[in-house]
Amino acid sequence: MRQLQRVVLRPGVAQLCAGLGYSCVVAFLPSYSREIGIGSSGALFFTYACSALLVRVFSGRLADRFGYVAVAIPGLFVFACGHLLMAVAWAEWVPFPAIAMLGIGFGAVFPALTALAVARAPDEQRGQVLGVFLSFNDLGNAIAGPAVGAIADAAGFRWGYGVPAIVATCGLLVALTLREPRAPSPSTAAA
Repeated sequence: MRQLQRVVLRPGVAQLCAGLGYSCVVAFLPSYSREIGIGSSGALFFTYACSALLVRVFSGRLADRFGYVAVAIPGLFVFACGHLLMAVAWAEWVPFPAIAMLGIGFGAVFPALTALAVARAPDEQRGQVLGVFLSFNDLGNAIAGPAVGAIADAAGFRWGYGVPAIVATCGLLVALTLREPRAPSPSTAAA
């Protein structure tokens, strides 16, 4: 159990922070769009989806070349900045680049942290580690609705993105402590 915690805790907490932000994108975008004067949220959802798909084409290759952490850290930074821009949008055009940043950030973070958690696990625990890691993401989703929703309901839907900006920054700080798993030594790999 202790080894499982060591392997999955920090990548999981970073993903929890990102999962909370993702859930806010999905849950609050229609209300947010009306609050800032954009009639329909469809174009924003489309922008998010396209940017997330596009970055995933490249982020896997970048993670293979430079490491999972090297993709997760900038992804969390971009994700936090996108949330911040959503919260402070001063014109109707600002949410479009902001939500593209959210798609780029989450599109990079989720696969990188997932791969990192699994790569850190012993072979016989990879399925268990993956299940626990994904539970962190689900927990972030579960917290977002009631907690951030109550804040957004009381203070306005901009806070539905302001709170995740703060939480994603906390996830970034956790991700800064992550290290790539060590490659097995040639003698270990041959055994």
